[in-house]
Amino acid sequence: SASCSLGSVIGIGFPLSKVIRAGGLVGSNRAKGASITNSYSSSRVLGSTYYSGGLVAINRDEEQVHFDQVIATSYSQGRVEGGIVSSGFCSLNSGNIANSYWNKDLSTQNYSSGGEAKSTAEMASADTFQSWDTAIWNIRTGKIPGLSWER
Repeated sequence: SASCSLGSVIGIGFPLSKVIRAGGLVGSNRAKGASITNSYSSSRVLGSTYYSGGLVAINRDEEQVHFDQVIATSYSQGRVEGGIVSSGFCSLNSGNIANSYWNKDLSTQNYSSGGEAKSTAEMASADTFQSWDTAIWNIRTGKIPGLSWER
């Protein structure tokens, strides 16, 4: 909770390997009851992996026993390249993604299995994030939100 990632993430996997995942914040959010909340990634994700995502590559229990993984009030805005299945926010999801966004312009991706695509202008609009907690987020028009502890 209340985490961020800046910089670059490089995932290197064997061709067609489903083992390696590259996400801007995490590769997999898959444990029973796992959650990512109030977090973001501005990282560039470069994956020679099967799944690559702007915030997370996979939000699901791979054994498909538990479907309670959660991502909420989070966003991604970095460029995503490579991967067989690449996405602006999350490549594979069977959990719950709520109130989360990804920058479709910067990511260069047209797909995500969760989260809502927004333009760069929308990502810099306080209206986009009006339901987010301002005790956790520093939200100002004309700026991409940051976490309050980053001030």
